[in-house]
Amino acid sequence: MMDVSFGTIWEAIARDLPDAVAISEPGRDYTFAEFDDRAARLAAALAAAGVSGDGGAEIDHVELLGPPRSAAADGLNFVLCPGGAHDRSPCGTGTSALLAALHSRGHLALDRPWRQESVAGGRFTAWLSRDGEALVPHIRGRAFVTAQATLFFQAADPFRGGLPAS
Repeated sequence: MMDVSFGTIWEAIARDLPDAVAISEPGRDYTFAEFDDRAARLAAALAAAGVSGDGGAEIDHVELLGPPRSAAADGLNFVLCPGGAHDRSPCGTGTSALLAALHSRGHLALDRPWRQESVAGGRFTAWLSRDGEALVPHIRGRAFVTAQATLFFQAADPFRGGLPAS
């Protein structure tokens, strides 16, 4: 089964797909290269089939979802990001998209916690609330700073705010 869902980005969430999603089998440890390959093949198949988000928006993240490794989680995931990178956390945007998909299928009630574990071992606890017609994701977890950068915006640079839209 696969959902295309929005959680600030368009995400394909695959679960229960033979050979595409098996990220958790008893006695079997997968490598990140295997996860990367499976998710990349799925992304290529979606692109070839013309599957997109609303208005033709690109689906640029692929989440493979499987059963949790521990009783302290509800699901186990791997998220492939643009450029072949993968998220070492359970992915906040991916978890947000997953919550929306689960809720739309009637599998997650508002305010019910969902504990998402990544294949790297991180865990987020997330839930949905409603603000009018909008679903609002809430996520708690732990993350670590992995980089820091300094951006310079010089007054003389005509593109300091980015390239023009047209």
